[in-house]
Amino acid sequence: MTKSRIDEIDVLKGISIIAVLMIHTTSNAVVQLNKLSLSYIIFAIINRLSQFAVPAFIFASAMLLMYNYGDGCDWRLFYKKRLKNVLMLYAVWTIIYGAYLYIAHHVPLRSILTIKNILFGGMFYHLYFIVIIVQLYVLFPVLLYIYIDL
Repeated sequence: MTKSRIDEIDVLKGISIIAVLMIHTTSNAVVQLNKLSLSYIIFAIINRLSQFAVPAFIFASAMLLMYNYGDGCDWRLFYKKRLKNVLMLYAVWTIIYGAYLYIAHHVPLRSILTIKNILFGGMFYHLYFIVIIVQLYVLFPVLLYIYIDL
């Protein structure tokens, strides 16, 4: 039986998407503008007020995992799906960003091929989010076990 969607989570994700866009559109101004200017203050406030987006996405992901798998699941299928949908895309984008750094910015391979860059999302600044989601997936059986025992 397929569970119904949770409209509130969809709204939270929509608001979070807008917040992520605000973070990305204001970040350059926050870095570049004179910190004493009114423009900087406005952009910095918008940027800071949007910082809830990543924790909100993590919360929404955890909530949906509990909602969909709270009754138990086939862990092999669960991790196979995550491997295909998350880790494979992470690997592809890590390779693309590594190639970009090597070709466009002439970054030496020894600086690109580090544990931090490959395993911890350091290849490009926004990949850290994927690492956090993977950590949630790894911890999910423990969290589910704790939840069921409460």
